[in-house]
Amino acid sequence: MLAKSPQRFDDCIFQVCLANQYSAAKELTNFLIQMENGDFDLGEDEEEVVPKPEGGEDDDDDDDGQGINKEKKFLAALERSMGNETAMNAKQMESNLGTQVKFGQTIQLKHRKSQKFLTVDSMVVASVERENLRVFLSDTGSSLSWFTLKPWFKIDRENADMETNAAVLLQVAERSQEQVHCSEMSLSKRRDGDREVNCSLDRTGWRICVYSEYHDGGKDLFAGEIVQLFDPEKLSYLRLLEEHGKDR
Repeated sequence: MLAKSPQRFDDCIFQVCLANQYSAAKELTNFLIQMENGDFDLGEDEEEVVPKPEGGEDDDDDDDGQGINKEKKFLAALERSMGNETAMNAKQMESNLGTQVKFGQTIQLKHRKSQKFLTVDSMVVASVERENLRVFLSDTGSSLSWFTLKPWFKIDRENADMETNAAVLLQVAERSQEQVHCSEMSLSKRRDGDREVNCSLDRTGWRICVYSEYHDGGKDLFAGEIVQLFDPEKLSYLRLLEEHGKDR
């Protein structure tokens, strides 16, 4: 959501992060869903089939046990893969702290107070502007947490170095026609200054303002820096809102 006069500025602070990889995490999630629905087939083993003695009976219990063991082994392999992916993401972010951020680069925005990632929910519509998709904070993020920094002004070019207060479109990398958008309507009559942030085909320009520098680099914007996102048209900051015990 947006607020013109936030009571706490730590609600408005995000960290510029490199885009994490989520292929292993997505595979694990899909496997768990398929296991729960009972429609996952590991396929036949490509091992030599040992013929049973004549007059022998099929051991259904052994077959069921082997199937369960296969699922456990496959699940353990997927969990190890996701752990390796998480460690690789952390190592990549650490090694690239302080690198110059450029127009056209795909990043993630981590909310510093909650340590969650700004994310588009492709399955839920927004509360105020029902034609748009919901934007929320996710614990781990996903490919819908990837945002491409598109130049707002024509004078700025792709691959050019970004500076603090640069104006950008936060384009959803997985949905190239859509971007992070500020609603025209307020959240409610009682909260006239607060507006919804959602995912829309409509354009909203954001200024990325350095709040706390990673290092003294003048006006340049670097990976790892703590920033605020400001909408100059609405004169408002992007921030977290807790409503009825839930984060938005």
